[in-house]
Formats: sequence, C-alpha cells, structure tokens
Amino acid sequence: MKKNRIGWLVLIVFNTFVFGQWEGDDPPPPEGDGNIVSPIDMYIVYLGVIAIFFILYHFYKYRERKTV
Repeated sequence: MKKNRIGWLVLIVFNTFVFGQWEGDDPPPPEGDGNIVSPIDMYIVYLGVIAIFFILYHFYKYRERKTV
C-alpha cells in the first residue's frame, strides 16, 4: 500500500514539473476597462473551498476506517 502512495506522489510531482515548463505565448490583454473575464474565474474560490472540504472529508473518513 505504501508503494502505491509513493508511486502516486512521484507521478504528481513529475507531472507538476513537466506541465510547469509549458508557457503560453498568449498576447497580453488589452488595457482599459471592459476586459473579458472567463466565467470559470468567478468560481475558482468556491472550487478551492469545495476541494479542501472534499480532501478533509476523505482524510477523516480514512482515519476512522483505519482505527476501527
């Protein structure tokens, strides 16, 4: 079981470094008022909070199952 966790950790770290090397060559946004914002930008905070609750839920659920 521990080897599986280590494998996933190595995979996540490797992917983070690989995808971190990609840089977009997008032109800078035009200056001034009225810049278009992607609809997903409004929900990033909510998605982050939900992700934290999801992680904590599974952490405590796993810990309860492990102690039983």
